[in-house]
Amino acid sequence: MDLAGTKSLIGLNDERDRRFVILGPLGLGSAGESVLAVDVGDGARVSLRTLDLGALDEKHREAVLSKERRAYATVATLHDPRVAKIRDMRLAPDGVLYTLQLRPEGPTLREVYAAGTDPARMLVLLAGTAGALSALHGRDLVHRDLTPDHVVIGHDEQGRERPILIELGLAPVTASSGIPGHPGTPPYVAPEQVAGEEADARADIYALGQMIAEIWGGRVPARANLGRLWKRDAENQMPRAIGDLVRGMTAADPARRTADLGEIVEGLMMQQDQAGQDAS
Repeated sequence: MDLAGTKSLIGLNDERDRRFVILGPLGLGSAGESVLAVDVGDGARVSLRTLDLGALDEKHREAVLSKERRAYATVATLHDPRVAKIRDMRLAPDGVLYTLQLRPEGPTLREVYAAGTDPARMLVLLAGTAGALSALHGRDLVHRDLTPDHVVIGHDEQGRERPILIELGLAPVTASSGIPGHPGTPPYVAPEQVAGEEADARADIYALGQMIAEIWGGRVPARANLGRLWKRDAENQMPRAIGDLVRGMTAADPARRTADLGEIVEGLMMQQDQAGQDAS
């Protein structure tokens, strides 16, 4: 794929070679289709998202571009290792928008738990995912499409596992936004997003709660037979503390939803301590 003739929208260097070798599809995100590609210029692996705005009238297209540009320009200056770096955002003359985000090496969170792992490790990774969200929310940004496939498990300088957020759906896809696409990925998408309302950070917390429920496969909410990591009682329920945490995170009404990521991290790490004791 050659992006020659496209223009950077977030002030990045236009002089680099803009050719990419496509390695394969990554799927349809909340606002466009993504592929895994290699930048011919320096060999970096990137997620290349394509969003066709050509069908929108000029006024609507400019409104969409303004929202996307502001959000991704903020992420480009974030410099937090828990959020994959934005490589560029480029617009083609025909109205196709290309967003390039570095794709870290490592398995996704879904691949980690699908392969089977111990509860203590999983709780640390989930707590780390909550911490990564706090980096976004601290800059008034919302991921809007958080799923186990959009978290890559990398490593920090000490070799410890570190969740990294990828495939950001920062600009809102709502009935009024004009952005083609869908508002999120079921079952992680929050009810307010499905209803076409603009979502805030609580939508990400809802998604994280659904991820925890999926991994443990308990009845809060009813998602049996998906995860088998934790020893449960005869009623096949997840641990009570995890269930209470998930219930608060996945309340249908955002006003009743747990909104404190610090509280969520603390709750997960308390369970991690218990998991470590159970394993010993």
